[in-house]
Amino acid sequence: MSLLRIIRLLAGLVLLVGLAVTIAACGDDSAEPTTPPLQTPQLAPTPLVISVTTPVPTSTPSSLTAAEILRETTAAMRAVQSAHIEMAVTTAFEGDNSFASEIGVSGDFQKPDHSQAVMSLKSRGITVEIEFISIGAESYIKNPLTGEWEANLGGVESFGNILAGPAFETDFPEDREAKFELVGIESLDGEDVFYLRAQITGAELADLIDDESVYTGVGEVSYWIGVNDFLVRKVEILAEQESEGIGINAEAVNLRVNFVIALSNYNQDVDIVAPEVSGSFWEGLDGAAGTYESPILVTIGEAVEGNIEVEFQEVVYEFEAEDTAGYLIDVSLGTLPFVDVTVFDSEGNDVGWGGVYEDGTEEPIELDVPFPETHYIVVSNYEGGTGTYTLTITPLDDGAG
Repeated sequence: MSLLRIIRLLAGLVLLVGLAVTIAACGDDSAEPTTPPLQTPQLAPTPLVISVTTPVPTSTPSSLTAAEILRETTAAMRAVQSAHIEMAVTTAFEGDNSFASEIGVSGDFQKPDHSQAVMSLKSRGITVEIEFISIGAESYIKNPLTGEWEANLGGVESFGNILAGPAFETDFPEDREAKFELVGIESLDGEDVFYLRAQITGAELADLIDDESVYTGVGEVSYWIGVNDFLVRKVEILAEQESEGIGINAEAVNLRVNFVIALSNYNQDVDIVAPEVSGSFWEGLDGAAGTYESPILVTIGEAVEGNIEVEFQEVVYEFEAEDTAGYLIDVSLGTLPFVDVTVFDSEGNDVGWGGVYEDGTEEPIELDVPFPETHYIVVSNYEGGTGTYTLTITPLDDGAG
């Protein structure tokens, strides 16, 4: 997995743009996005530690039903103006070469459209930590390679609601609302909370987290809601997702996902401002040909030899997709031990990835092209090593891919 893919996936998964949009949609329709003056943000780059308290069961009964609690919660969450949020997402591929990844987020949001956070991802021995700020439709990332704030262009909003939405979207259809049971009243951080739980289908789960992925089996959703104010304190989602696996785990058929979302410090003052930026995150590092500023032009059908000269280097290529038949993007190794390949469309959206992995497994990319446009290919090796490779782009047969 390339560092750029990790960064964009991280930003996409945990960018609170989705959170801000969700809250704004649930609140006052008259709220208008604002653009504050450029300043240096005061978000401290401290190490991210996600700690979610385990509720303690009590025997206190409740006269309210689960459905009544959810309706009260919907009204209370719509009135929220700001909050602190902690997220932890663990994904685990099950197969011959099982592995897991962990994503953590710690940050704040403020209506109508402001958010800031520190994010971290751990996967395959790689740990990446990033700071970001989102204001309206604009988002900014502190480049972990340069330490500079940069504008983040395109392809980052798609997964926001996966993490943030469930805490605010408790206005369920009646049939889904009826699935929730009130397990009891528990103590969470010294406060009494309602503990609600439901078994839902994969389709209902995908709808809850605003995700188009295919989930299998039965998912479980749990809410811990304040007894006194009906505000959500914690959400936990357990899910299974169909998957063909990735990389050395290409035969994996099951992905287990565990979401934990904890909210606190409701309606406290939060100062979130746009940073002074040094450039575009899409532009990336300075340098000669083969960088984000000056990609190497590739002709379809012609092999291009490349070289990773230093560890963690990215080499960027550009090609014009001329038809909608699709393309096969393949990298063969010379002296490079293994390689990661990521493909982006003209707006910076991640549209495909593959490579050659440590055990020799090859994963070429079959790229579907809905319409002619410019695409970018990033070749990298973020697990160490230098050397040569050959990149080839060939058209797929009509109907293939």
